[in-house]
Amino acid sequence: MRLIMFDAGFGPRFGALLDSRRALDLPGLARHVGAHSDDPRDAALPALVPDDSVAFLRLGVTAYEAVQGLLARVACAEGDPASAAELALDRHIHTLDRITLLAPVLAPEKIIGIGMNYRPSTVGPEVRLPKNPLIFAKWNNTLVGPKQEIVVPQVSQEVDYEAELAVIIGRRAKNVSEVDALDYVAGYTVANDVTARDVQAADRQWVRGKTSDTMSPLGPAIVTPDEIADINNLQVRLWLNGEKLQDGNTEMLIFGIPTLVSFLSHSFTLQPGDVILTGTPAGVGFKREPQVFLKHGDRVRVSVDVLGELDNPVVAEVV
Repeated sequence: MRLIMFDAGFGPRFGALLDSRRALDLPGLARHVGAHSDDPRDAALPALVPDDSVAFLRLGVTAYEAVQGLLARVACAEGDPASAAELALDRHIHTLDRITLLAPVLAPEKIIGIGMNYRPSTVGPEVRLPKNPLIFAKWNNTLVGPKQEIVVPQVSQEVDYEAELAVIIGRRAKNVSEVDALDYVAGYTVANDVTARDVQAADRQWVRGKTSDTMSPLGPAIVTPDEIADINNLQVRLWLNGEKLQDGNTEMLIFGIPTLVSFLSHSFTLQPGDVILTGTPAGVGFKREPQVFLKHGDRVRVSVDVLGELDNPVVAEVV
């Protein structure tokens, strides 16, 4: 499944991508089925398919199965005009050009970043790898979705990009083992961990440089693990104005996803909807020669194999 949040003009709504062109309004369809069926299982659907993705994840396996069932009904009905009319699919399916995709989670309890988590292409005696994950936090004000603007704040002249694979937690996780860690993952999405390098350097810590508004583009969808053959072999790339500046692979992660989930869960409880930004490969702007920073009029595109693309324009803050 590819789970999304979107706005069709009536506020944020939970949904699923049916293909590269169309999205399904899941709670709208759930309410329609519940209101037009005599089956008590259908009557329970509206409570299992809320308007918000984080609320959905908190409901657990029963809600997940309910969404799977709705998607199966749609797949069957699309080949049968009578069934499509019965489900009112013309009201519940939207073309992507008529809606706004939002970040696939809008109000997670936590956004957790991992710094310096990609091995360099060559590791010699002069390279010191971290012994434990380097953790920082971001806030919900940083979240934007595909095609939404990254705003360069007035406090920074050195705003940088970081292409990343993001993990979305699906179950409450506390003190979990690495062996079991992936059982707590709802899915994965594409992220750009935008960073004000000059603010980061001036503060000599990371919070303010990571948490200006719009500094966490996320999307387009939460892709569930069953759609991913090997999470440890996904190419992570970034283009700035059409020029490829980052090209790495998740096989280069120093701390893999099971390690990160387990390590974090031993320090604090991970909740459904929490986001883990797993780190960025080589090629970030402040380490290039000459340095490259985001400016008004730029366009940043991030892709992760299987998960899709995240494309955002850059604008300067106007006060």
